[in-house]
Amino acid sequence: GDYIIVETKALNGYELLQTVYRVGIYEKDMQYSIVCHNDELFGEVSLLKTDSITGEGIKGVKFELYKDNSSTNEEDTLINEYTTDENGSIDIDGLRFGDYYFIETFTPDAYNAPEIEETKDATAFTIDSTHTSNEIVYTNDAKQTNIMIYKTDSKTNEPLKGAIFSLHIDNVYVGDAITNDEGIAVFADIKSMNTVVLCRFTTWVMNTASRN
Repeated sequence: GDYIIVETKALNGYELLQTVYRVGIYEKDMQYSIVCHNDELFGEVSLLKTDSITGEGIKGVKFELYKDNSSTNEEDTLINEYTTDENGSIDIDGLRFGDYYFIETFTPDAYNAPEIEETKDATAFTIDSTHTSNEIVYTNDAKQTNIMIYKTDSKTNEPLKGAIFSLHIDNVYVGDAITNDEGIAVFADIKSMNTVVLCRFTTWVMNTASRN
């Protein structure tokens, strides 16, 4: 007789075969062989590394991508190492079905490096038939620093109170600070930068009475 053969369920990670096979069996003990080829399915992931305060992308952060094999009690597989581009992005395609995570291996000096387990939990994702495209946004906290200015009399070396300074970083106005009784002005929690910070301090007011 005549028969129709169709695939009703594909193996995990493979596309369902659309071909319909028609077989005619007209003799006793007749054997019929069919060779089927299934296309493997792949997924992709996009990782965006951002500054936790500004939301801007962070360039030059290095990650290792691992395939999580904990379900089979095997050692996790290192896929490759990647570096964020000028927009803070990493785009990877051609990933087989399974569970994955990133490990941050290099963090720019201006940012605090996260713990390994923290990175794994924050970047874990799955590639399967319902999740072939993944987007991950992962933030870093910038390091903070304080800038202290000591204002003194050039002759007596006594502290000068009431001098006002303005701070500019990369030609962007940050704020003002006024020297106290000890002649100290402080700019607190200034974000560290990867490159040299250009600071310009301008004295607006000088309380000459503090010299007495």
